[in-house]
Amino acid sequence: MKIISRTGTALLVVCFIIAGCKHVSPPTPTASFSITVEGVGKEEIRRTGGGKCTTDLPVRVDVSIAGGAPGNTIQGKATCLGAVVAMTNPTADTGGAAAAGFGVGTQIAGQAGCKPTYIPIAAPDSNWLVLCQF
Repeated sequence: MKIISRTGTALLVVCFIIAGCKHVSPPTPTASFSITVEGVGKEEIRRTGGGKCTTDLPVRVDVSIAGGAPGNTIQGKATCLGAVVAMTNPTADTGGAAAAGFGVGTQIAGQAGCKPTYIPIAAPDSNWLVLCQF
């Protein structure tokens, strides 16, 4: 399994629950479905989407975080049959402009999943979003 990860703010249009945004980034060219997870702090607010992974197709996971204390972080992991197939580096809230990151990988057959990991450093909690595209 090969996982590539990169962090950058220009890679993702950042939308948060507060703004009521529905779309985060364009799907990968071969994406057939996605799973979106939104939250504030350690609380998951909304989860949408789902499907089954297909062997050898690409998968991409995007994260964004903002609105909280500098240093609060979010990491996203895309899974197939419970195995991590793509993940981001931990992406930290800057306390100002939104921060974003992404990772890519290759699917294996099985149920798709999308797992956020939020690590708080200080209050206030950050708003975050994880988008897994299969």
